[in-house]
Parts: sequence; C-alpha cells; structure tokens
Amino acid sequence: MPAGSPLHYDQFGYFNFNDVIPGFMIDGMFDWYSDHRERFNWRSDDRPFDKTFTIDDTGLFNDAPFIEYTDYIQAILENYLGHRLHPTYNMGRVYNKGIKMEKHIDRAPCQVSITLPIAYRPMNWPINIDSKKGTREVQQHVGDMLLYKGCEVLHYRKENTIADIQYQHYFHFIDIDTEE
Repeated sequence: MPAGSPLHYDQFGYFNFNDVIPGFMIDGMFDWYSDHRERFNWRSDDRPFDKTFTIDDTGLFNDAPFIEYTDYIQAILENYLGHRLHPTYNMGRVYNKGIKMEKHIDRAPCQVSITLPIAYRPMNWPINIDSKKGTREVQQHVGDMLLYKGCEVLHYRKENTIADIQYQHYFHFIDIDTEE
C-alpha cells in the first residue's frame, strides 16, 4: 500500500502515487508507442470526444501491453481505495510543445481515472487539479501515477512550454461498489 490515506482521495479528489509503475511496464508502453507513431498526429485543437470517434483517432488501446497493465493498475487502485473497480477504457497521447489541455471534467466512464507519464523530454509537463484544497500543479515522474476523480475534479494542463515531447497514458474505471 502506498504512503498516504485514501482519505486524501475522498476529500480532495486526487492522490499521486510515486514510483509505482515498474520499469518493464514503462518500457513496454514506450515500445508500443514507438511502433505506432503514425497514430499520434494530433493538433492542439483536437477534441476527440466532441465527435464520433474511432480507435485510430482517440488513441484507445485494447492491445497488448495495455490489457495486461490494466489488471496491474486495477489491483493497486482496488487495494488503495477498498472498492471494486471495472475498467472502461485506456488511451494515450503524445503531446508536443505549444499544446494545452482545457479545463474539463471527464465523461461517466472516467469516474476513477489515472494518468501516468511514459516518457518526456527534457522535463515533465505538469497537470493541474482544481480541488477543495485549491489548484494544485502535479509534477509527475516516469513511474508515478496520478489517481483522480475524473467526473468530479476539474483538471487541465496549461500551455506546454516545457516538454518538447511527452508520452502520457490514461486508464479509466468505474467504481462498481458505489455506482448506482
């Protein structure tokens, strides 16, 4: 169990796990991204959920290694939260300098969400969370995993002036113990 109480997640809507994703998983995801570069030609104005989408234009991943890694991440989250989760989908992005992510909350399949950096150069582009504690800029390192209430907590990234490139992956779940 990582340091930090689930109470922080319950009260503030987020919790950052430090160094919980093993190197072999990071390497597996990075290798997959490297082998599928043609799927990642997004512009800063892309809004994938404002339209009908296909697997190729959103980065939804139902191939290895992501299915296997979903199980690993789900086990960490269920142990931490004390709730059973059901995975809904996972997706990834390759971000470049100049892009930003507008303030938003997620759709219903993203009740319990995580984001994790796979690689970045030269520095990580932080994510911002608007919580009851105020706005928090979360700096993540490769191996970290930010858990957040995707449907409740406003989250965004300011214009990227830091990372020339950043590979970021998201895993989404619903809480089946509290879902009505």
